[in-house]
Amino acid sequence: KQQWWAYCDQEGFSNRRDPNRHTADFLRRFFDVRRDGTPAATPAAPANLEPPQAAALLGVDWIEETVNGEKQYRSTKPGAEVSAEAPHQGIVQLHSPEHGPYYWDVAANTTSWDPPAAS
Repeated sequence: KQQWWAYCDQEGFSNRRDPNRHTADFLRRFFDVRRDGTPAATPAAPANLEPPQAAALLGVDWIEETVNGEKQYRSTKPGAEVSAEAPHQGIVQLHSPEHGPYYWDVAANTTSWDPPAAS
């Protein structure tokens, strides 16, 4: 139980420790890491693009960032705002220090390592 909680904390899900609220892929990575002690493969980020442009190409609406220890959400739309409040809709690109970018579908409340299809 403690290993699961530590893994959730490490991946940025300290507020979501119920295994039923995670994807099968997230659970599989936990068991892979636990079994052999190495992180699972991560999706590759598009090369040569600034994060907002890369995210927009991937169908991402928001990018979560940490500034001075505080989370903030930056819209991928040109000239759009930055908010301290988590968005209520859309796709948010999150980042795991060990595994790289992953994606949160806010409406479905699910996460995935697979980039969303661009719309």
